Amino acid sequence: MPTTQQTHKTEPLGKYISIIHRYGHSFLEKRLGHLNISGGDLPYISVIHRNEGLNQDELSESLGVDKTTTARIVKKLINLGYVSRNHDVDDKRVYRLHLTPQAKAIIPQIKQATAEWNSAISRGLSEAEKAQSQEALRRMAENARRLKGNNYQGLIY
Repeated sequence: MPTTQQTHKTEPLGKYISIIHRYGHSFLEKRLGHLNISGGDLPYISVIHRNEGLNQDELSESLGVDKTTTARIVKKLINLGYVSRNHDVDDKRVYRLHLTPQAKAIIPQIKQATAEWNSAISRGLSEAEKAQSQEALRRMAENARRLKGNNYQGLIY
């Protein structure tokens, strides 16, 4: 059986991130499926909730996803009655995104399910380990964002 040190050297980090991501989507869909939203919709709702009035380009940038995916999910959330898209008062070419009262009403359920998931996956970790893991993942995400910004060319150091 490989030691932790051997595992760290031989298995890609993305493997574990992907496993957590997939299981997280499944968990959230099970908990929130009655709302007709998927685990993949939740980041969009959360970012709009924290940044009412942002536009779709800003939403895409915030989530690190392409504009086509954002447009598809925003359209779905509009059709479900969770998001409204209104013209900017200063620039009619720009649409601003807002959560509807219906979406604001489900935010507590989303937060509860997310907190349950975070608690479940961090079971057995000390507060210091949780903070260290979060910081390491945040830094890896930032490295990935910089690499993407460099069109995935060369090193980012």
